[in-house]
Amino acid sequence: MKVAVISPHLDDAVFSVAEHMLSRPDWEFTIVTPFGGQPSEEPHRSKYLILHDEHQRVCEFAGWDLINGPFLDDAAAGSEPWDEALLSYWLSETLVEFGQMWWPMGVHHPDHEIVSRFRFSRVGVQMLTYEELPYRVLYPDRVNGTLGHLQGYDPSNLNKKRELCRMYASQVDDQLERCLYAPERLWVAR
Repeated sequence: MKVAVISPHLDDAVFSVAEHMLSRPDWEFTIVTPFGGQPSEEPHRSKYLILHDEHQRVCEFAGWDLINGPFLDDAAAGSEPWDEALLSYWLSETLVEFGQMWWPMGVHHPDHEIVSRFRFSRVGVQMLTYEELPYRVLYPDRVNGTLGHLQGYDPSNLNKKRELCRMYASQVDDQLERCLYAPERLWVAR
């Protein structure tokens, strides 16, 4: 099965559904990151050089593919507007080859909310929704728990998830890490 895990930022898929991905070793996962562009101006340029390197190493280590979009996250984009139609077109063209797509629910962060609005429905493609960590833990009032059927995963993958999350050393500190190891939730729509 070819699965696209739509990850608003480079680390979101691993933080939110790594155990689910690790529990399906025969599936082909690609982490698709719309806001995966490389800023050209400091201080964001240096931060993203590190983050891109970390993301590449995580994906290689786990055996997952990656597609980084050209769009800058909300912090790096600043007041530069990006084109919603262009984002929609990029996503629709990028996601053509996948038989299943895992979309973020859109909890708290503006980039997550934007990406969650661009779900594409195609015949024969199964759509699932995941609740983003750490935001699901930090902002539980923004989570809708009536999405459908909850999917299971192998909890013995928690230590491997910890190892993958810690590979995003520029992003993970003790406070964030406390929120990343809550049970993951991935929903199949009713």
